Amino acid sequence: MYSETAQFSAENIAIPRRLLVVPIVIFVMVTSEFMISPLLPSISQALGRPLGQTSLLITALAVGQVIGGVTLGVLLSRIRPAIALAGLALAFAAVQVTPIYTTSWPAVLGTRLVAGFLMASMFTVALTAAGAIVPPELMARASGVVFSGVTFGLTIGSPLAGWLGGLAGWRWAFAAVSIGGVISGLAVLAIFRAPVPPRPSPQDTDNARPLRNPRLWATYLTALLLIGASAASYGFFGAILQQQTGWGPTAISLILLTFGVASIIGNLAVARFSGTRPDRTIAVVASAAVVFYVLAAVGNGSTWVLVLAIVALGGLGFTLNPAIMSLVVLHSGNRAITNALSATSVTLGIVIGSAAAGVLVDQGFGVRAPLVMSAVVTAVAVVVVRAARPPASEPAPVMMAELAPETC
Repeated sequence: MYSETAQFSAENIAIPRRLLVVPIVIFVMVTSEFMISPLLPSISQALGRPLGQTSLLITALAVGQVIGGVTLGVLLSRIRPAIALAGLALAFAAVQVTPIYTTSWPAVLGTRLVAGFLMASMFTVALTAAGAIVPPELMARASGVVFSGVTFGLTIGSPLAGWLGGLAGWRWAFAAVSIGGVISGLAVLAIFRAPVPPRPSPQDTDNARPLRNPRLWATYLTALLLIGASAASYGFFGAILQQQTGWGPTAISLILLTFGVASIIGNLAVARFSGTRPDRTIAVVASAAVVFYVLAAVGNGSTWVLVLAIVALGGLGFTLNPAIMSLVVLHSGNRAITNALSATSVTLGIVIGSAAAGVLVDQGFGVRAPLVMSAVVTAVAVVVVRAARPPASEPAPVMMAELAPETC
């Protein structure tokens, strides 16, 4: 726990305002990640590659994310956070310039791999820096601030980039992301202040010790299952709505926009109410998600029941990252390696969940099959998270810099 001079009640401290600049960088990066989907046909035509092969741009970024956080991210977490975050943002901006000036397929593919590498590193550094300026009781709220960049990038940034690409050409979307990376990187350098990463206490120098905690691995498995279940269904919501309702792209886009708004609200609510028992929040929210997955899968009779279920899943699906991060910190303290593994488990969940859903649909089980799979996987996660409960008799290991009740 903290020393006596660093102890204070979480109720007496707010989230430092300087942390609010970090999700701007995350927003830019996530916009770049998800804008490939609406721009895919244009990129495929410009590069002279089949659509299926061009989709490897999405896969390459995911591969970069899997390895980036546990390598470069951990290394950069040892230096001053503002420099590391700004450096990653500016490097990401530079990488986005490559597709603007080349038609080389290997170059563009390599660009996406490097972008994923930098993006995962950013999450590791950002989460570790957030943990260094708040007490453990506020880690859910702090990580909620960081992950809000993901939600806004998915629901606002990606559609805007797709619109810009359709209006002016796909290369302009990359140019806009590059400009956003430069601006956000400079903003972080000017505004963000955090201590050089936390010092371990003399009794807590074994960085591998938390990795021997089975509750920590249960938390990672919970994250993989929950995010995988969300990703499996999300990719087919549009197809399900079109199949049942016959609505056009505009109406379906509005429903998915509402899904995004629900995700923003859910992310904020989970971050606010996770507290010192995030496992309970995860169990309650995931249990509710199971109900709505089933409702969406079997509610063939009513269009509005389907719409209600999809919007509800917006508030219950991708929103549990803050609670998961809080649980990771309770089990391991604020360590770069454990934070990186948390981000990696989320990425693996997205990759595995999306791939499994695609296999189900391709095998002829229908576009609702991913909903059934998501319900089953989420129910399993509810059971697994019980194994991740913090022990009542032991204090959570905490590794943080000296804290002060500062909000500026």
